[in-house]
Amino acid sequence: MILRYSAFLLILILAAIPGSSLAQYSEVSVDEAAALYRSGQPVAAGEQLRAVLTSANSEQFPKELIAKAYTYLTMAEWALYRRDEAEGAMESALRRDGRVFAEFAGEWAKDNPAVTDTISSMFLANGVRFYEEAEFDRAVSELSIILPIEDALDPFIAADLHKTLAFCYIAMRKTNIARLEFRTALRLNNQLDLGDDSVIAPKLRRAFLAVRRDVLSVDRSTLRRNTLVRSLFLPGWGQVYRGARIRGFSFMAAELMLLTGTAFSIRSFTGARDAYLSFGVEDAVAIYGRGNSISDVTAELDARFNRYESKGRRTNLLIGLAAGVWIANLADALILTLQKDGTGFASRQTEEQSGVSMAWRPEIHAWQLTYGITW
Repeated sequence: MILRYSAFLLILILAAIPGSSLAQYSEVSVDEAAALYRSGQPVAAGEQLRAVLTSANSEQFPKELIAKAYTYLTMAEWALYRRDEAEGAMESALRRDGRVFAEFAGEWAKDNPAVTDTISSMFLANGVRFYEEAEFDRAVSELSIILPIEDALDPFIAADLHKTLAFCYIAMRKTNIARLEFRTALRLNNQLDLGDDSVIAPKLRRAFLAVRRDVLSVDRSTLRRNTLVRSLFLPGWGQVYRGARIRGFSFMAAELMLLTGTAFSIRSFTGARDAYLSFGVEDAVAIYGRGNSISDVTAELDARFNRYESKGRRTNLLIGLAAGVWIANLADALILTLQKDGTGFASRQTEEQSGVSMAWRPEIHAWQLTYGITW
């Protein structure tokens, strides 16, 4: 009862305040309602926001202020489990100024996909309907309303949004903009398809296929580069990045063991080398004094040299094995990314020439070589 009385009193106060003072007072009221919502009082926030939005002078308020009021009303109504009211408020906020909604409720929209997807699907359906009715400017306007909250949309809905925008721009003879929209749509959904060939106009399909070829080519190049760079930096990382976890961790383990063994071997080799190179007159005299035999001195010197040489060979072997695993890991990463991307090598020939082609067959996990001679 108190809330209703306060709201009624607020309406009377708003009606009595003219001009810029009215807008300033309303902005203060919206900010107070926002504070109430953030403090866990959605009922009080909703009452105050509705009082502002239904006041007699609300049409005089800046659209940014109205959008902000509807934005917080959306969140307040959703907190009270009033889905229909929340969806209506969200639609009104986006129609006033989607950027304001994105600023104050962008994260909220991501956390509440149920209402976000419903509203975005509604705008998408409206845009498709306007496009089919050849009202292309109106379709673009309707679809552009939800672009500010694109990050909060389901990727498939966002892909359809950009695809429909591309259709509109092609119909409006804005081919370059349409290509950008197709590119964005494919980034969001790389399996995007236009649908039935009998329904889609040839010029739409040609533009789409051209962009898809470019996007897939760039994506494959990026994936291949990322895979190889990771494998170059850490053996096995590229394989893990592309989903071959067992192969990747096997390379990591092998390289780690070899590098660890190499480190210990280098340490041992350094000690053996220092022992051999530091052998001097004092060592020779001490050994000769123990047995009065020059052969003991020679044997000790030979033993130190043999130990130094043996540990050097072992160190070189481990370094070679570590380098070999590193190189094998890079070759495996390259083959893996070619397999994952479905890349094939082919030589296109005319009917009067010999032909040869080589392609990866994922169903049998092998390369297939096809050759023939035609004349």
